[in-house]
Amino acid sequence: MTANNPSNILETASPSITQALEATMWSVLVRCLLKTLSMKRSLTILSWFPKSRRAAMNVSVPTEGHFRRAGACLGRQLARSQYIRSHGGESTILIGVIPTKGSSLDAHAWLDRLDELGPHQVLHQIHR
Repeated sequence: MTANNPSNILETASPSITQALEATMWSVLVRCLLKTLSMKRSLTILSWFPKSRRAAMNVSVPTEGHFRRAGACLGRQLARSQYIRSHGGESTILIGVIPTKGSSLDAHAWLDRLDELGPHQVLHQIHR
């Protein structure tokens, strides 16, 4: 947990079997969506899944490694945010870049509530 992490979203390195299966399910779904559709269309389809109506007092989220089947960082963060959303929580996916040698950029995506910013400059936010 990072210093700027609100107390209602907590990472757990040892999720229950149910949590691990749910993380895998969201990861596989997100990976399939991103492989076949645009990001905008993928977000639209994920928004069709109902957000939990119960208030999120505490959401215990498996660590990022449990979402590895979602692919690269953007897919993992989308799957993590969907997991949080399905448990009544909210999150923001941040997408940023950092200049590298030459004219290339190093892009990265992370969750505002769980991950450190690092050296990347935020270019886009997706509120979920």
